[in-house]
Amino acid sequence: VDQYLTIHTYQKTGWGLRQVIELEVRQKASPAPAQIGQLFALVGEKGLFARIDKRRKVSRTATETELQRIVDRRNLIAHTGDRSGRGRATITTAEVETDVSTLISIIDALDEETQLSS
Repeated sequence: VDQYLTIHTYQKTGWGLRQVIELEVRQKASPAPAQIGQLFALVGEKGLFARIDKRRKVSRTATETELQRIVDRRNLIAHTGDRSGRGRATITTAEVETDVSTLISIIDALDEETQLSS
């Protein structure tokens, strides 16, 4: 009901709808693959990760698995100071380079996929 009222407080209801959608996106924005999928589904994009897997030429669900692994590590760093037992977890330059390369690959595939939908 609140969203309906928000939309109809605008003379041009399209602007009200935009406000409601923008708020929803901001509240749900996250690098987690489940959230990304939900947000794209909100605008009618379904099966996004399967198409990204295909573009990246990786096995089915690889993109979601890799992205979730990176998000989990990011959360460990952000929320616990990357603790592992009494010390800090190790991270190598090679691990970082691999993760950055993976993220670039995912973003490039996402850019290609969303350009087709425009």
